[in-house]
Amino acid sequence: MSLSRPAPFVALVRNSLFEIMPDGSSGAFTLENFARLAANGHFLQSTINSVVFALLSTVLAILMGGSLAWIVERTNAPFRDLAYLMTVVSLSIPGVIYVPAWLFFLGPTGPLNDLYRLAGGSGLLFNVNSMAGMVIIEGFGWIPLTFLLFAASFRMANAELEEAARMSGANVFEMMRRVSIPLAAPAAFAAALFIFIRSLQAFDIPKLVGTGAGIKLLTTDIYDSIRTVPPQIATPAPSLSP
Repeated sequence: MSLSRPAPFVALVRNSLFEIMPDGSSGAFTLENFARLAANGHFLQSTINSVVFALLSTVLAILMGGSLAWIVERTNAPFRDLAYLMTVVSLSIPGVIYVPAWLFFLGPTGPLNDLYRLAGGSGLLFNVNSMAGMVIIEGFGWIPLTFLLFAASFRMANAELEEAARMSGANVFEMMRRVSIPLAAPAAFAAALFIFIRSLQAFDIPKLVGTGAGIKLLTTDIYDSIRTVPPQIATPAPSLSP
């Protein structure tokens, strides 16, 4: 590998620890970039927004996907096999279609708000350009994955343990709390960790949905910084400060 074209991670570390000269070469060692980052209140807010967005999206995906998997694998609900078909279809939808579809459905002129106004309401029932809108779109996008992971976990688990709990007098909620949830805990932890990390690095939903509401995440801040002229590679662009 040529030293003039270092690997992306090496270039990232180098540009953060050394001054960048006008010709693109590295200058003197400095920690000024980190000092600016620590003193930038916008960076702290973007970090908080990113963590909140990733955490809430993970919780929504785990709750919805896990509940659907339990219904499919542990009950005789009708059309259970349809859940697997819809999961495969959902996973095959590209993001370039998925996000605009949600923006249309939850948007100011979308079906949800139109039905609300037809029912006599005024204004908007739901504003998609918000943190809640970002969480719903991101969380629902991960439901197919969590459903498949939880369904496999419930299918391999011994259903007789749950039956024994019911025969011992436990109601449905006690059975789920003491038996079903502990059995699915490994799958839940693996899915939650994966979704949380992927949500932290999500860009399309924060950019397309959050920008309209002025909600900045770390990924959108990085994109906006490198889109300035000249690109602000080492530190956030001054225009991003609140």
